[in-house]
Amino acid sequence: MRRIRFQKIAIGLLTLLVTATSAFAQERQGVAVYTVEDSIRTTKQLKKQLEADGRNAELWNSLGLELLYQLEFEEAAKAFENAVANDPSNTDYVFSLQFAFLKSSEPAKRRKAAAKALRKNPSDSRAYFELAVAGFNEGNWEAALSDVETSLLHDPGFSAAFALKSEVLLRQYARFRVLPPAAESIALLKRSIGVLEECLKVCESDKNKLEIAIKERSMMAAYFEGLLSKGSGSAGGPRKVRTSGPPGYTRAAERLRTNGSVRLALMFNSDGTVGPILVIDGLPAGMTEKAINAAKSVTFEPARINGEPVNVVKTISFNFSLN
Repeated sequence: MRRIRFQKIAIGLLTLLVTATSAFAQERQGVAVYTVEDSIRTTKQLKKQLEADGRNAELWNSLGLELLYQLEFEEAAKAFENAVANDPSNTDYVFSLQFAFLKSSEPAKRRKAAAKALRKNPSDSRAYFELAVAGFNEGNWEAALSDVETSLLHDPGFSAAFALKSEVLLRQYARFRVLPPAAESIALLKRSIGVLEECLKVCESDKNKLEIAIKERSMMAAYFEGLLSKGSGSAGGPRKVRTSGPPGYTRAAERLRTNGSVRLALMFNSDGTVGPILVIDGLPAGMTEKAINAAKSVTFEPARINGEPVNVVKTISFNFSLN
């Protein structure tokens, strides 16, 4: 009996040791404790919340990120499209939508499906939107702009199409040097503002967020126009720029091994606060939003001209790598 009892105690101690060692190894190796099962439970909770609040863009975006984590790209694309429709001014949602579309179907397949839909109904705004997303994926901005404009022609209230059109114009803007400003780039930035202003009139989306985005982009455009009229570059940059540390990864981005850089144009205000932020290059799966939030917490000493603090726009990059 003693031997049996001793064996049981020994087995119990061994099991405890193995469990503790395994937990320690997981902590040491950084193994995520958030599982697919956890994500599925979170997804169910988000869907339940959306039944009561279906216009909440943040909830739709959270649902999309959970579905990306589960590698359910088709469903994720639908969630992100709803997020974009309810907040057309959010660049992060657009990048995630574009990524989910790309992963759910190759651009060639998406084009083929859209062409088939247009043979049945030449006025199918959704099919033109699909073609525009494919062009966006490929970096074919001219084709994407043409297709998204045709989509809006057939459905003038298509919020997601307005958002995509605005982002396509910003991607064209990003081809030019942000600083010093060029007349062509300022014109594209102002066109992207015009798209949001038009959406403000007809889209059933968050008007307050649209108004904020319009105001911030207008401040950027006015700043660049001021520099252009002076015929010179901007003032020296802000000093002692510090961030709170590298932005973390979203769970979806971590699982998808998302690497790359988010480049932002930041207005460093004369009072030491961060002003409008414009996305020049972004990443999907919530990483653009991570970079924007990190940029908002930047501390610095304002730039000065003749000893007086002034507003200045400079670019800042956040690099993400899981290698």
